[in-house]
Amino acid sequence: MGAILKMRFTYSEIAKDNFSEALREKATQVWNNAISAYLQAVANIVAERQDTGMSLASLFPAIRDMQAKGGEINEPALNTRRDSAPWYMDMQGVTHRGQRKTAAFGERLGVAASTINYGTKEYPYYSFKFEIKVYQYLMNELGMFKLDAFKSMSAGQKAMENYLRLHGSEILPALKFYFKPVVMEIS
Repeated sequence: MGAILKMRFTYSEIAKDNFSEALREKATQVWNNAISAYLQAVANIVAERQDTGMSLASLFPAIRDMQAKGGEINEPALNTRRDSAPWYMDMQGVTHRGQRKTAAFGERLGVAASTINYGTKEYPYYSFKFEIKVYQYLMNELGMFKLDAFKSMSAGQKAMENYLRLHGSEILPALKFYFKPVVMEIS
């Protein structure tokens, strides 16, 4: 007579849905903070050189969007150096009399300046696009008319890339929290 020993193992499985959700949540957080780093670098340069505040204010809608999404960013203060002109020039170079170059108008133009894409739950895809919507900002960014170029966009890109290099590894959640426990039964 002898004893029969039986063991049964239930191998662990990754809790795929929970892991995927945690991965997407963390990737979104890191992406929002990378965008915030971009916008902060851009805004800091534009804030140093603001005139009527129109260019800087065009960044505010994107900055506030990132703040609402938990992004790490501060909105620079408007500090205009002069009164606005009684006209403004659009992106095609057409002068519009009667519409003043003001911070409020710059902010309205900035509403359509940025596009952020997070993809879908099944196919997360992250992209960010920012377009200058204020002609005077574009002139200053490119250094047109013998002006010293802002180069805020390249500074923003560097800040975003640096943030992703430093924090990209934080996206992957700790796997140990997403495995179902191993069960071993002995009978």
